[in-house]
Formats: sequence, C-alpha cells, structure tokens
Amino acid sequence: MYAAAPQVSLEALKIISDCTVCLSLFDDECESAGLSKQLEWLAPEHAQVIDILKGAELTDSDTLFARALRNIRQRLLQHGTSEWMLGFIEEVERFFKRQFWEALNNSQGIKPYLAATYRQICPLTSGMFLFFRFTLFGERIDLPTEIIKHTLVNQMEEVASLAIGWANDILSIEKEIMSGQSDNLTLFTGLRLVADRFECAA
Repeated sequence: MYAAAPQVSLEALKIISDCTVCLSLFDDECESAGLSKQLEWLAPEHAQVIDILKGAELTDSDTLFARALRNIRQRLLQHGTSEWMLGFIEEVERFFKRQFWEALNNSQGIKPYLAATYRQICPLTSGMFLFFRFTLFGERIDLPTEIIKHTLVNQMEEVASLAIGWANDILSIEKEIMSGQSDNLTLFTGLRLVADRFECAA
C-alpha cells in the first residue's frame, strides 16, 4: 500500500497492516470451519468480532485474537473518526456474509455454477471493499456518506473488486482444488462448460 500511497503515515500503515493480518488469519479459520463442516462455529465468532469492533469490553476468557482486535479498534479510532468506524464495521459485516457463503458451499460440496450468483457475491470475496475504506482511513479523506454510498462509486468499487477477485481465482486455482474448495470462478466455469456440452449432446 505504501507504493500506491506514499503519503500515508507510517502509523496508519501499521494499523492497516495489523488489521489486515488479523482479519486474514480469521478468514483462514473460517475457511477451515467450512471445510470441516463446523458451520455452527461461524455465527458466534462473527458476532464476537463485530461486538469488539463496536466497543464491547474484554473478559478474562477472551482469546489473544480478541485482545489483538480490541487493540486494533482503539488504534483505528485514534487515527480515524467514529463515522469512518461505523462504515468500516458495515463492510466487515458484508465480508462475513461472504465467509458464510463460501463456508456453506465448501461444507456441502456446493459448486456455484450460476455466473449471476457468483458475480453478486464475488465483490465481497476479495475483501477489497475493506481496503477501499482503508484508503480513506490512511489518506485521512473524510467523504460524506452520500458520496461513499453513491451508485456510481459503488459500481466502480464493484468492478475493481470483480477484477481482483477473478485474478485471485486464476492464481489460486491449484491451491483451492487441493484444499477441496469449490467457490472458484476458474473451477466452476470449466465445470459449467462441461455440463453444457453434456446437455447439448443429450
């Protein structure tokens, strides 16, 4: 990110980096939960993350992950605004919807053949909407909510997210096949083409 935005402060970059690592590790855990058919694990974990980001107090039983996330929240608020934080939490919640969708597919062996379904979910799968919010955070750009949620802005973000998501699917296809994941554009597009040929032959 520094190469793309060299004017962002070192402290802001540290916060963004720590938050990215934290959420990435959590995403890996969620994928494992889906692959091992432990979907009941996801809902309470998602709820706890959102509660912490909203300011819930820690307890003696909280994990190191929860404590790290609480620290990140405090640092986000020190550098950003409460309004930015609300928008960021909203994007995290959307990201979690994608996590559950992927986990459900993987746990049940569901392959999302329909491009329309994938196109609707894919912008959330790359997590890029979180990074769009990080850009505002790092640059200290205070845009009105009506601008951030404007249709044209959302369309540009969606196109960028689709491009990144599709590129990631192409690059990660081998790893995802080996791990048993099924929600990959390259994989299900190939399967759809095979299915279409069988239907034509029949």
